[in-house]
Amino acid sequence: MQLNDASLTFEPESSVALGFGFRCGFLGMLHMEIIQERLDREFNMNVITTVPNVSYKVYTKKDEEMEVHNPSGLPDITLIDRIEEPYIRASVITQTDYIGQIMTLCLSKRGELIKQNSCKLNIYNYFIFAKIIIHLVTSFNFHNFFQHYSLH
Repeated sequence: MQLNDASLTFEPESSVALGFGFRCGFLGMLHMEIIQERLDREFNMNVITTVPNVSYKVYTKKDEEMEVHNPSGLPDITLIDRIEEPYIRASVITQTDYIGQIMTLCLSKRGELIKQNSCKLNIYNYFIFAKIIIHLVTSFNFHNFFQHYSLH
């Protein structure tokens, strides 16, 4: 399926809870739903989906770098120097009425406000630039919270 669908990436994965399978990546939720439907229709396969997870970079005290996909892949805590988690640089254009709610949401998810300024095209719009940890965006229904805060 990957050969004719560039929106899908996958690699073998094994977990204690689910056994052998594949870690799949999609360009978005729509692509995921399309691929699930195709797998069901074309191959009669039921797909188990889990919350997306994020790869972390782990640096050991011996200056070795590892990529870890889940906690079972972590080395012993005494060997770890530091762990880096990926983040996104979010650019949000919003109406002035929603600035406070959106900034509060970003900061409550361990985000960091970089800057904000008004848009020259329309006096009612604002740009907010923030750094937000990817894990929190993908795992905690960030999109739904974002819609809720920006529509009320």
